[in-house]
Amino acid sequence: MTGLERVKERIERYIAAGVSSLNEDHAKEIFRQLGMPVVEERKVAGREAVLAAGDELGYPLALKGIGKNI
Repeated sequence: MTGLERVKERIERYIAAGVSSLNEDHAKEIFRQLGMPVVEERKVAGREAVLAAGDELGYPLALKGIGKNI
């Protein structure tokens, strides 16, 4: 199965599940499947987890707040 076929299947699953627009995570997964470069990321909570992610990924880090009320 080609990357484009996998993307088509994924989008068809989103539509069947009632998804009307892609969120950032959905879009990044599609980009990865198509072989497009996507910045590596970690979702963490708390200072220690941020520092551990920095040690793993390297510095500098970019922080982004996520949540329904942001």
